[in-house]
Amino acid sequence: MISRGASWFSRTVLGLGVKDTTTGFKALRKSAVECLLAHPPRTTGFVFQVETLYILKKNGFKMVEVPFDFEKREKGSSKMGNGEVWGFLVGVLGIRFRKY
Repeated sequence: MISRGASWFSRTVLGLGVKDTTTGFKALRKSAVECLLAHPPRTTGFVFQVETLYILKKNGFKMVEVPFDFEKREKGSSKMGNGEVWGFLVGVLGIRFRKY
């Protein structure tokens, strides 16, 4: 639920055209990598994934999403605690109002 909520929030605030904004699994064209090198993300942690999408969107790159399903977690728990959730929310808002 945390991941879905984070994706909904970042998608809504930033106008991103992909459903899963927090996935770390991406395939990028060379030109997209060059764009990210020229305009490096300033965030860290989970929000870094969202910022890379936003930078690419702002620079005119088209995004295509290929859905995939994770298997249910058999052991352990989420790494997202209250501090990470708060940092993500503040980070997304910071991205929205930052100039790129």
